Amino acid sequence: MKYKILATLILCFAKLGFTQSKKEQIQLLTFRLDSLKSIQAFDKQTYNEKINQLELSINLKNKKVSEFSISLAKDKTKLTSNIEQNERLNEEISTLYDQYKSNKDSIIKIINELPFRLLDNQLIDISNEELINLMNVDIEDLGEDFVNQESPENKPIYEIIGKQLFELKGELYSLVVLGVGNPNDYHASSGTNFIACFKIKENQWTLLNPAMNTSQNPSVGYGNPASIEKFVLFGDQSLAIILEGGFTAGGASSSYRAIYGLNNLNQIFLIYEGDSYEGDQLNKGSSYFQNIDIEFEIHFQKITKTNHYELVEIKKSHGKKVKTRTYKFNKNTFKYE
Repeated sequence: MKYKILATLILCFAKLGFTQSKKEQIQLLTFRLDSLKSIQAFDKQTYNEKINQLELSINLKNKKVSEFSISLAKDKTKLTSNIEQNERLNEEISTLYDQYKSNKDSIIKIINELPFRLLDNQLIDISNEELINLMNVDIEDLGEDFVNQESPENKPIYEIIGKQLFELKGELYSLVVLGVGNPNDYHASSGTNFIACFKIKENQWTLLNPAMNTSQNPSVGYGNPASIEKFVLFGDQSLAIILEGGFTAGGASSSYRAIYGLNNLNQIFLIYEGDSYEGDQLNKGSSYFQNIDIEFEIHFQKITKTNHYELVEIKKSHGKKVKTRTYKFNKNTFKYE
């Protein structure tokens, strides 16, 4: 009996201990569950906040994409408009260029057909001293014949003996002839001439080519340069200078001329040389001289349907025509033949 009561008490204490342990487990599980719920709620809140942030960011990005798309569409429209405008401008530029080319060709044609005009030399406002300097003729260009061995202090004398202002194809030019006196004073010495062409623009004179030395042809005795007979047109667009010189010896006189022409490159060439006059009036009736009185006239005549002239040389003796010769101009050699 005693043992039964003891066994019963032990069983009760065991049940009571088990019951208390179960309760504690439930309480622990409940606490853990509450903790899990709290963590879950916190995580859910964090998740929701991140979701909201992401949605806000997506909305902002979508807004920017939309704005960019609108801006891109505007730029595309503007670019398309600019392309169309550029195409129109290109067409207008092409049309204007064609008009410019046509006008330019017309102007060039008009300029090329402008007449060669000799102008009044009084329009020249540059001094002879300046022209001499611009021609840039130095004593080395003259040679030893222009050195006075007995009196070295005597130097060549430079002077402008002729100039002609003219207009060609709308441009202004001047042909200038410089005479150089030889410092030697004996009969065999002769002067020389230099010929130069200048282009004139806004009162600025530019030497187009180095001045051409006529090589003392025609020359004059006692150191004098040749004189200018005249400037003359020898073609529709060409200007010539006729220089004349000569000498007197033993009572007889002789003169001759040379014609220098300016080509379309503004270069100067000798195109003709021949006698101008022979005379001996002082020895009239003597046995040695035969009263020479011969004059050579020169003039130019237009060749039909060409841009050049023929040169006509007329020989007269004692006032009567003796012979006429015609020289045809060769535009390749730039000479009369």
